[in-house]
Amino acid sequence: MIFTAKIEQTYTYPKRMKYIAAADSFVEKDCDSLFYVRKVKQPYGWLKESGAPPFDHLDVILMTNSNFLLGEEVKVKIIGVFFRGDGDHKLVGVLLDRKVEDFSELSDTEKEDMHRLYPHENKELGEGWYGREKADEVMRDFFAKKKEKTIITVQHTESMHHVNGMIGAWGNWDLTEHGKEQARAIGKRLASFWNMEGYSIYVSDFKRAVQTAEGLNQTLHLSPIVTDVIREVNAGVGNGQTWEWYSSNKMPEGDSYNPDR
Repeated sequence: MIFTAKIEQTYTYPKRMKYIAAADSFVEKDCDSLFYVRKVKQPYGWLKESGAPPFDHLDVILMTNSNFLLGEEVKVKIIGVFFRGDGDHKLVGVLLDRKVEDFSELSDTEKEDMHRLYPHENKELGEGWYGREKADEVMRDFFAKKKEKTIITVQHTESMHHVNGMIGAWGNWDLTEHGKEQARAIGKRLASFWNMEGYSIYVSDFKRAVQTAEGLNQTLHLSPIVTDVIREVNAGVGNGQTWEWYSSNKMPEGDSYNPDR
């Protein structure tokens, strides 16, 4: 099967790159790139068909000497995988014009590069380098689980903008004390009728959303993944304005438009 790899790391960048989905761009992180530190020059990215950071996705190392720009997309076929005990597997791919069908067919130099990148193998956990058959198994399991996901949505609870006459949108408001109580109550309610083991919690980077997650997690004990991908609607010049100002100055958006939704 043919996939689309999106490049997020190349040897040009000594630092680890972070994908900003809202802007479809990349920024440097504080930590060093493992590829750069271990002198592995193959580019790295993820399969677009599997999702995108910061959400669940499949990583892929591209076995090529070709140069790519960050964000560039290229068609690949998967020939192997570094299977990890923690589930963060690293697929191995090649360009479509290369007549290689399995990890075992790579050159000795390429195999040395991969073993230098991930030298530690734990047989008890099944960790190590495998060929296409194992890679196919990893992808089948990933896409099967992706179809089975249950998504529970929780809107942030009472925020200051609900009581002070301001609009929400991209205004960075705190929760009220009542809102914090509501968040704690929702967390207890969820825990009482739903097994949250294995769940992840994704939260907007606005304070009211982060504080709602903090309230939930007094019971649920999940590690929030903070992202700007799920922010509320951007009201533009209306951000930080009162409802009165917004109602008088907003551009026509139709009756269903609401900057607090």
